Amino acid sequence: MTKPKIIVVGHGNFASGICSSLELFVGPQNKSNFIDFTKEMNEDDLEKKINEQVSNQEIIFFTDLVGGTPYKLVAELAYHNDQIGVVAGCNLSSLLETTYRNYHSKEELMHDLVAITQKTAQVFDKTTLTKENQDKTNFSDGI
Repeated sequence: MTKPKIIVVGHGNFASGICSSLELFVGPQNKSNFIDFTKEMNEDDLEKKINEQVSNQEIIFFTDLVGGTPYKLVAELAYHNDQIGVVAGCNLSSLLETTYRNYHSKEELMHDLVAITQKTAQVFDKTTLTKENQDKTNFSDGI
């Protein structure tokens, strides 16, 4: 199966911010797969940009918020087109982890995006560190 095209859509610079972060980790991205809904735009402008990206291939729209304008527009497309799927509220980790994985269906990929988000979202709780772990903790290193 060919991997579905993922299009990121969100309020403000959500999409271009995700694009910028992905480029740091995995290299150049196709800019047309990232659609910002900026304050200068109205719903019709966003709908036009979204529709320009819809083709005869499977697409997963990755939106910032359930119920927001971007979500509402792509959910309506998905309702009428079985080749389109929608996930909302997922994070950068989910996109990174799914980049090089293979999937049997767009539904499997969508469910994995959500599962990875659930797994990687957490609260830092220093009270759970043992004395041994505290001594080994090094906050100066990052990705």
